[in-house]
Amino acid sequence: MTETPNATVSLTCDTCGKTVKPAYQDDAQTQWYKCENGHTTARPKRKQLDEIEAFQTKFCEAIFQADQQRLQILGPLSLDPRIEERLITDIDRTVKNDNHVTAAVFHIALSAYLEPGNLALKGASGAGKSYGTTETLSFFQKEDVWLIGSQSPKVITHEHGELMAGNDEPINLDEAPVKPDKRDYDDPADFSDALETYKAQRRAWDEKLKNSYHLIRLSGKILVFLEPPSRETFNMLKCTLSHDSERITHKFVDDKGRVHVAVLEGWPAAIFCSVDKEYMEEFATRVFTVTPNTDRNKIIAANEVSNLKKSYPWTYEKDTRR
Repeated sequence: MTETPNATVSLTCDTCGKTVKPAYQDDAQTQWYKCENGHTTARPKRKQLDEIEAFQTKFCEAIFQADQQRLQILGPLSLDPRIEERLITDIDRTVKNDNHVTAAVFHIALSAYLEPGNLALKGASGAGKSYGTTETLSFFQKEDVWLIGSQSPKVITHEHGELMAGNDEPINLDEAPVKPDKRDYDDPADFSDALETYKAQRRAWDEKLKNSYHLIRLSGKILVFLEPPSRETFNMLKCTLSHDSERITHKFVDDKGRVHVAVLEGWPAAIFCSVDKEYMEEFATRVFTVTPNTDRNKIIAANEVSNLKKSYPWTYEKDTRR
């Protein structure tokens, strides 16, 4: 006979303790059970739910205590007048002799949440422009930092854009009307009515898509261009970087001749880790500029850090406040 647990009992695996479910009955009509780990048993353990509830309560209390401990550490830290110095010192563990760069990146990234600014890093290849930037930005929320390579506006639109109808109404493509199948209808008249309804819904749906656009919300975001942006991408972002308007519309045509509309909303902080000369005149009025050190002392210190990270990687994981 299959044993069905009542409201106060849970059946668990006698090997790993996971909850089991009925699997099959053998020729002797013995009921076998199987847990999520794949163990089978004919004699599952019976566990009172009050024990489970007690464990859940204990677990929640442990999580609460852990959060309280974090607050005891982070609360005073957030009020520490030397917090900037502490953070820059922490970054200095892995980024050597470039405090002016890490400080600039840190403040520009922070500006994303108040009055966004833009930063360009100039310097020879291998000077540490991207490395120093990404190390500094590891203090920030991952969802706020967009690391961008040589992407086109289409990629940015499809990766970060939300498909909208008028008045920023979200469009769920799964809600597209489905054409009725004649085989699902016994009465031809019912199928004819369903088909006419579908055609009307499809016309309205196509009209909705025709006037749709991709909304890209940029407020509170940090755009990091690891490589020089394409001319098309830069032209798309120029007005946004200049803070000309909080909402700017762009249109572009795909390979099939279809027109796509992207709407940029809000102002991000932008960091350019590499800048081509052709952009400099246009960048000059839109960005602050900083250059990493390339002197002998920095190269020696950077090599030492690389060796230490390879040899003792755990020391660069547990000691950091990230």
